[in-house]
Amino acid sequence: IIGTLVLIFLPLSTVVKLFVRRARPQTIYTETMKIKTYSFPSSHAYSAALAGGYMAAMAYALLPDPWNGIVSLIVIAVIAAIGISRVHVGAHYPSDVTVGWMAGIAVLLVILYS
Repeated sequence: IIGTLVLIFLPLSTVVKLFVRRARPQTIYTETMKIKTYSFPSSHAYSAALAGGYMAAMAYALLPDPWNGIVSLIVIAVIAAIGISRVHVGAHYPSDVTVGWMAGIAVLLVILYS
């Protein structure tokens, strides 16, 4: 049930983008985008935090020691790398990524503790 709820809430960041309508930064990356979309919040960061956070939580709960901690830390590092890469390539402002991470974690916590 939890995994299904995670999948259902994945498109939420795209819906938020349609209301906020923040333009992307003026970079070579955004100028060459074939499909122009809005910037806030970062859907990559949101999806990584939501789906990756779920995977990290499940790994921590289901794998034996010390693998639960190792796998969870690797997944968290990938989540961080995804967000940092979005700023590095010029696709997002740092605030887009930060809010994407925060929203993904918030939705995941609501799902996990409901």
